[in-house]
Amino acid sequence: MCAKCWYVLNESSHVEASGPAGLMTLDTEVFPFRFLYNWDDREARPAAVLREILLSSKETPSKKILRLWGEEFFRRAMLSGDLIGKKGWLLIPPPGRSGVGELDHAGGLAEAICAASGGYFEMTVGMFERVGESRRSKSRSQKTKNQHERRQIEFRLTTAGRRRISQAVGYIFVDDITATGATANAAWRSLGRPRAFESWSIAYKVREQGPVPNGLAGRLPRLEAPQTGDNIEV
Repeated sequence: MCAKCWYVLNESSHVEASGPAGLMTLDTEVFPFRFLYNWDDREARPAAVLREILLSSKETPSKKILRLWGEEFFRRAMLSGDLIGKKGWLLIPPPGRSGVGELDHAGGLAEAICAASGGYFEMTVGMFERVGESRRSKSRSQKTKNQHERRQIEFRLTTAGRRRISQAVGYIFVDDITATGATANAAWRSLGRPRAFESWSIAYKVREQGPVPNGLAGRLPRLEAPQTGDNIEV
């Protein structure tokens, strides 16, 4: 990432209420969403940078970019007080499309945040596997699915995941982009709806007439469990 793009993201894309130091936040009735950037297509320059890095290539962003974002996440969380009470929390990415232990955008970001924390956080992979999706649907990126398809996503704890949650203090679900919040909601349900749970992502993709960060106007819809039942294994 060039210096100009880094400036566009980290200096010119903040909403006024958050300031340059803190993480942006959307509070829901179940758990908070925190993120670095407000992805609003009406703000052409920041949106163009995020689109180029996260959507234009099928490959994971370079380790250098992920390291910069990991350091930025930890720096902002430290300065804004969002680290209070979270020492030892688990950073958990969603399962990759190619396999349970795959590190894609989200996994690489979780790894970078963990490294930047210097031992403040712990990281685990292979917590979840996808269920209730066809093989074709599993192989497609969340970004290509419509809103109905996204809300059908469900996770199930793996054997290793069931062992890990018995030792966990709290959870931070790490993803690359938050749009509907359905992926984080699926992780939260599969963990048994813990109170100590947050979702962190690189960017929040603002929908038309949707909520804006830091409680300035509205919230994400309440995220409910699928009415067909949950895949909760604890």
